[in-house]
Amino acid sequence: MAPLLDTLSKVDIIVGRIGRNRQWSLLKYLDNIVSYGLFEDSRNKGIKYSQYSMIWPVMAPIFARAQSLRGLLSNLAKAAHTSRSTFGSFYFPYMIQVLLDNKVDPNRFARFSNLDENAVETLAKEMERARRRERGLM
Repeated sequence: MAPLLDTLSKVDIIVGRIGRNRQWSLLKYLDNIVSYGLFEDSRNKGIKYSQYSMIWPVMAPIFARAQSLRGLLSNLAKAAHTSRSTFGSFYFPYMIQVLLDNKVDPNRFARFSNLDENAVETLAKEMERARRRERGLM
């Protein structure tokens, strides 16, 4: 690992000098320096790269929840005349809380809002998740 870190520190020094002297044209050589400097030293070292910072058993439920919420948020965002992202970030948590406070049945809300069956299940799960969070079980 020491030769790899040494190469990276040299690249960092070069980047610092390029920035200090404003010689931006030298940046085009950095990829060659990095690739040639790291290639030989990194072979057969057991270095692994992961795009995500968390392991898959932690990430899988997050991806699954996002996938199931996508359809529900699309329908509700369309009704609210806003983007799915905005609705999910700003309106959805409050909507869930209002539904819980007023003890609204998710099936009844879905019929009123013309949501499909998958959206009803997702809404019920999100309401249950919020209910558990309120009780301090999460």
